[in-house]
Amino acid sequence: MSIPPAVVHASGTTFCDVSRSQQALHEAPLAAATQLARSRKPIKLRDNSIMPLHCFRFPLAACLLISGLPSATPRAEAASVIVSVENIRSAQGEIRASITDSAANFEAKAWTDRAQTPAQTGATILRFDNLRPGRYLISCFHDENKNGFLDRGLFGIPVEGYGFSRNARGTFGPPDFHDAAIEVPEGASEVKVSLSY
Repeated sequence: MSIPPAVVHASGTTFCDVSRSQQALHEAPLAAATQLARSRKPIKLRDNSIMPLHCFRFPLAACLLISGLPSATPRAEAASVIVSVENIRSAQGEIRASITDSAANFEAKAWTDRAQTPAQTGATILRFDNLRPGRYLISCFHDENKNGFLDRGLFGIPVEGYGFSRNARGTFGPPDFHDAAIEVPEGASEVKVSLSY
């Protein structure tokens, strides 16, 4: 922002129009104050007295210092979850995991993140990064035929291995979110999920 036009006194001394300078300072305090300080011109006050601009150097320096200070509110560190999937019966297909942060999202299958890795007999590891600390449910299944879905048989019973965080089990369906949800703190944490076939 440019400084308001200067006013030339009868004596030949150049002054700044204070009313317009104040408006500029209100609109862009730091930018206007910086330009005023660089101009090295005195300011004409309402009583026609003169105030040299070097009087503003300390407040300007203070503004610059304060503006460069970090925020007093600490940022929460991102969270990571290392998921150890156990009881994998074969190395066929893939192990898939999904994570979600609310009961509504779990019901709607609106996942916060997903991960997958080739299956291996016994156990394997998946990881979720850049999460906000909070409560999460983790769902895993063994996609043996690699079709991207948990296959079901008669009466909707899964025919591929599946499991949830806290090894929660539901009755005639998936467990309740609050029964399976875990607390994910800042930093890295580990969760074990055992598959059932």
